[in-house]
Amino acid sequence: MAAQLRALCPSAVLHGTSSCRGCITNEGQQRLGLLGIHDPHGRYASGLGRGAAAAATAREAGRAAARSALANAGEGVLHEMPSVALINGAPGAEEEVLRGIEDVLGSGVIAVGGSCADDAYDGSWWCCSASPAAAAAEVASDGVAVTVLWPSVRAQLISSSCFEPTAARGVATRAEGRVLWEVDGVPAAEWYARHGDADFGRELELARAAAAAAAAAAPGAPPPPPRNVLDVTTLGPLGRRAAALGSDSLALAAADLTLVHPARLVPFADDPAKFGLENFASFEPGDAVVLMGAQRGLETLETHPQNVMGSEGLARGVAGCLVVYCAGCALKIEARLQRVAEAFSYSLERPFVGMFTYGEQFRTRAGANQHANLMYAVLAFGN
Repeated sequence: MAAQLRALCPSAVLHGTSSCRGCITNEGQQRLGLLGIHDPHGRYASGLGRGAAAAATAREAGRAAARSALANAGEGVLHEMPSVALINGAPGAEEEVLRGIEDVLGSGVIAVGGSCADDAYDGSWWCCSASPAAAAAEVASDGVAVTVLWPSVRAQLISSSCFEPTAARGVATRAEGRVLWEVDGVPAAEWYARHGDADFGRELELARAAAAAAAAAAPGAPPPPPRNVLDVTTLGPLGRRAAALGSDSLALAAADLTLVHPARLVPFADDPAKFGLENFASFEPGDAVVLMGAQRGLETLETHPQNVMGSEGLARGVAGCLVVYCAGCALKIEARLQRVAEAFSYSLERPFVGMFTYGEQFRTRAGANQHANLMYAVLAFGN
């Protein structure tokens, strides 16, 4: 696909990513989506770095992609940082990728994008990048594509989620990267089961039964592999607030929290009957942990974007939009994705393409770029 697009328009800057179960456009759900920007008075350039999936190499992958994009932009913009950076990279260490991009572009750039996704979370995701001066498009499964934008019109980013804090709150007392082991000294999966819905509790009991059966069948053998709980935690993600920002549990609001999607039950090494939560974003010891919820369940995932876009009055003066929408939410309401496309189309009233991603990168209202889960974002161009 990248080669064919390159052949059709060698003078275009190309930025691409795989997307879970296709995409949405103003014409509904599609298998392939293309958004073209014609802006003779703007400047656009793309670059690709490799090694984005591993924490040890992700920061340098972000740096390499950003440096390559700036180099491809040419000398005319060397002293003016872009207003926007579009990011799509392999999942696994997105926080480090963002740090690497900011090492090159600074923290003032508006980051927007999402983690590359596939249909079955089997590693078949990819991203691609090409600039007119390049001999061919670069494509990578472990890379990150960064496109830097100096549009001649205003670019506005709106990000939101469908979730609000519940009364269930605690503190991460043990965490290592993306595994939250304990909350308030309690195994994280047990803490979640106390406050979450019955479906998660059943998954935890099944995981405990499998661990017990494995231990009885072969004493001393490794426990069964981590159990997937993505589906039963989509409507109940965790909210994280960094310890450095303080954690007054009575004052926490949705805007204060980074949404984190629990993915798997991970057994304790010293006790296979206890489980931590492996997530799609990181925790640190001392972070505030909040169980989140969607007020009207599945209906909220379908209608929330239209309500937010309407409140922003975004349609006025918009020429076109790029939409990032969480793949976890999309899979939860897959039968209703056509309605989600219609909600965005009604609100935006302009051409748009929406990707379904395994994580979302965006700039918060507080002015910080971050990686989170179960979010959506709209980058609108116009006046």
